[in-house]
Formats: sequence, C-alpha cells, structure tokens
Amino acid sequence: MKAAFFLIFVLLSLPASSQEDPCKALLAKWDWDVESETGSAPYEVPMKLIGIPDLHYQKASMDAGLDLSPFCGQKVQLRSFLLKERGAEHGAKIFAHVAVKDGRAIGAWLSTDAPIAPGIASLKSKDFPKHL
Repeated sequence: MKAAFFLIFVLLSLPASSQEDPCKALLAKWDWDVESETGSAPYEVPMKLIGIPDLHYQKASMDAGLDLSPFCGQKVQLRSFLLKERGAEHGAKIFAHVAVKDGRAIGAWLSTDAPIAPGIASLKSKDFPKHL
C-alpha cells in the first residue's frame, strides 16, 4: 500500500511534460525551446499546396517528416509559438507554427521577423534566418 501511495506522490509531483502537448513535443524533438504561445486559430489547408506561402509551408513540413497534403480542404488548428532562440544573422525573433488535426501535428514551419524572403523554413533550420 505504501508503494502505491509513493508512486502516486511521485507521479503527481513531476512537472508537466511537453510530451503532453503534441506541438511542444514536436518542437522539443527538433531542439527548439518555447518562450510562449503567441496564438491559435483555425487554418484551412488549401485544396492545392501551390504558390506562396502554401508551397513553402508544405516543403518545410515535409522536411520535418510531416505532410499537409492529406488534409487539403480541411480546417485544422494552427498554433504559433515564440521560440527562445534568436536568429543566426539578425538576432531576430523566430516563431514556430504547428498545424494540428485531431490532436496530432500534421505540419510545421518556422517564420521570422527578420527582413529576409521567404522568411519560412523547416524545423531543421537551426541557423535560420540566414538568407535562404
């Protein structure tokens, strides 16, 4: 009985893990640290992932092992996060955007407030925002 109480105590005293949040878990997987969540809004994945910026979103998502294409025409939740890391060249803010459907990350990309184009990159881009 003491062992059961001890186990419950240990589990309740552990800090909330980013593993509980699919977005934060994804960002942690790519070694990004979240400073704060900056927003959450519905996003309708376009019927065709062509043009700017949708093609960049898809390319960055695929580079991180995700794929928006099965969700074309569907509404998903787009969550945005300010990251603790700052830009490699400009010291600019870096934001992560994660598209979520049914509690699962289906797309993700980085953006920045640095004056570069296209300003969108993969979660793999640890030297972002260098001129792409």
